[in-house]
Amino acid sequence: MKATDLQIGDYVLAKPSMMLIKVAAVHNKKVGYHAVTNRLNWVRMDLLEPIPLTREILEMNGFTENYSYDDLSYIQSCSAVTGTHINGKNGEMEEMYFKYVHEVQNALRLCGLNDIADDFKLVE
Repeated sequence: MKATDLQIGDYVLAKPSMMLIKVAAVHNKKVGYHAVTNRLNWVRMDLLEPIPLTREILEMNGFTENYSYDDLSYIQSCSAVTGTHINGKNGEMEEMYFKYVHEVQNALRLCGLNDIADDFKLVE
């Protein structure tokens, strides 16, 4: 994962504790997040780990059993090697493969679904 793969609002894990953080800033090879309001803490990119996308995470975020979300797209479960596969409805979006949460968040933002991407749930 590179700094250019991340956007503000993406979720990642910080090593060694594997603490869940929400990206608030990306600068050079560091990511800033808010541990407390109005203060950024910084983590080097080499200490960040992407969050694997799971069926439970998709379902927690409103994707149905067949992984459809509203009228925008449908998602199908694929092997762990290729990740999760998304097709656009009526050819609106190219076929894409996702393995990590931040990749789905970025795709949602590209579709104009910023609120859904920013409020992506990872725990109940």
